[in-house]
Amino acid sequence: EFVINADFLARHFEHYFRVCSGLLDSREEWTDAEARLKAETILGMSVESPLDDVGLLYKLARKNHSSPLSECLCELDDRLYAETVTMPDGKTVISDIGDRISWNRKRVAQGYWNELSSEGMFFSLLTSLVFYCVCAIT
Repeated sequence: EFVINADFLARHFEHYFRVCSGLLDSREEWTDAEARLKAETILGMSVESPLDDVGLLYKLARKNHSSPLSECLCELDDRLYAETVTMPDGKTVISDIGDRISWNRKRVAQGYWNELSSEGMFFSLLTSLVFYCVCAIT
């Protein structure tokens, strides 16, 4: 038997997607002067700096078509979220993996849940996918 620390993985997705976006570096800084404007165009909204919303960072990573990860994330979203999902709170709508991670992280951070073990296998597979695609680039 093994235990997967899903909370640990969920916190690291923010870093992974930030770097995989191609617009931010690991220090939470924009890669160049145009990166923030490009992010705002992709997201259709103004963004704060530092950008630390894992759901928004996921959307940016998914739109980075110069990365093999983008194609994988788009395909996963198409299969998992062909239709949006309304969460049990009745007001949160999940339309992609980034929304799923963000919703789970907020539930733990705000004390509604004390852990994310039910997401452990999914987060582990997603982490493997991110690393596989990143290694395919280099």
